[in-house]
Amino acid sequence: LVWRPDSTLTVTGRVSYEDSEHEAVAYSHPAPTVEFTVPQAALDAGIISPDITTVRGVRGIVPSADSLAITMGEDPRTGSDYPGDEQHVLRTTLTVAKDLAELPLVGATRLTSLTHYADTDNFQYQDANDFGSPSVLPSFGEVWFKTDTTLFSQELRWQSAGDGPVTWTVGALYWLEQTDFLDGSF
Repeated sequence: LVWRPDSTLTVTGRVSYEDSEHEAVAYSHPAPTVEFTVPQAALDAGIISPDITTVRGVRGIVPSADSLAITMGEDPRTGSDYPGDEQHVLRTTLTVAKDLAELPLVGATRLTSLTHYADTDNFQYQDANDFGSPSVLPSFGEVWFKTDTTLFSQELRWQSAGDGPVTWTVGALYWLEQTDFLDGSF
């Protein structure tokens, strides 16, 4: 939406909303060929649960991709594919631009205010490794993330409006962003 009450003032507003869903991506993974011992330093640092002392993986020549089955990440509790992710995004902007009269030493100038607000909710639920059925994975894991973000920003700019050999801009920006993140992954 654009409003021009006179030749020196322009007000522009924009609102957008997104509601999207994305299925989990199909992948393929070669069958594990060896068990690796988890380094003691990883266990001591708490990076990995002390209950997990080995992980299965692949060593040697990786098979041709043509010989691998492509599968979706299957939820072992339901036998169905993981849903993937869902996202809701509200975004608004308001821009007010005012052309000011010629000033001594600086000439024509423009004052601009840009206000932005956004609110996003994202839910992601899928196989952590994106490698297909957990029965063939080196280890089972899943991603379960809920992320809510709110953003507010306000920018003010004063700038030269002429086309002379020197142009300039002076401005300030305030930005406040808050994210709440819940990790319910297994």
